[in-house]
Amino acid sequence: MPTVAELEKRQDRLEERMDGFEVSQNGMNEKMIRLDEKMNSSNNEMKRISDKLTEVAADVKKLILEPGKKWNNASNLIIASIISIVLGFLAAHIMK
Repeated sequence: MPTVAELEKRQDRLEERMDGFEVSQNGMNEKMIRLDEKMNSSNNEMKRISDKLTEVAADVKKLILEPGKKWNNASNLIIASIISIVLGFLAAHIMK
């Protein structure tokens, strides 16, 4: 059976180990808090990047469609001009 002195010595070592554990645990808690803050910051940055990417994709779609619109407008103008010329020609011959 251990003596009182041995038990006190053992208790002192256990208390020292417990104090070391508390310091280590506090350090881990601080690291976890910093990691959580970094993760939140990263998530916010990813959200901003995603929003910008969506905006860029919409702009690209507009740019892709714009030449098509211009071509449609030009072809409509050409067709209208040809029809006007033909109608003018017919009107000129009918009026004679």
